[in-house]
Amino acid sequence: MSYRNALVRLMLGDRSDRAFYRWRLTEQGVGSFDAAVTEHTADSALDERVDQQLRRQGSWLQHQWTLRLWNAGKLRIFSLAVDGFPACTGIIRDWSLHRRELGSLLDPAPILGPYWTDPDYRGRRLYGRLLRHTVRAAAANGHEMMWIWASTGNIASRKGIERAGFEATGCVRVQRRFFRLYNRCWWLSDCPATVL
Repeated sequence: MSYRNALVRLMLGDRSDRAFYRWRLTEQGVGSFDAAVTEHTADSALDERVDQQLRRQGSWLQHQWTLRLWNAGKLRIFSLAVDGFPACTGIIRDWSLHRRELGSLLDPAPILGPYWTDPDYRGRRLYGRLLRHTVRAAAANGHEMMWIWASTGNIASRKGIERAGFEATGCVRVQRRFFRLYNRCWWLSDCPATVL
């Protein structure tokens, strides 16, 4: 998506349907450690290959915003390496980034995502491995619950989330307008909760 298109979407708004999933430590456990996963902290430079993978996830504007929030300590960036290459990347976002948009619908907890797997490495279940590791990282910071969402049409991502052990909670329609100053969200009643 070009810079101009991203700016137009911010001004005019967009609408998306999201399938939400929850992880509770009391029910699903603390996740699992994976030695192939690296957390990239803001006190050191971001690895160039990880930065390239983050750029491929969205627009230039989204990438700049992600780096700004990372430097401010509002999100944590993780990558899972296969033969030294960051094949899968993921983010843990602080609840404060989503409180205004989703606060009336969800209990306060970190939101996992977005996650992205390089097309050359898809089908190897790397997504689930990284999800379980980031759950463990969030739990190590004292969080008892985490949220993750995927577009309702993204069946591959939803399957990966469900295979990792997340509990489906339902679907939410999010409508945003005028630079996301106007947000409206509501639960959908006609959305299939799971895809597996």
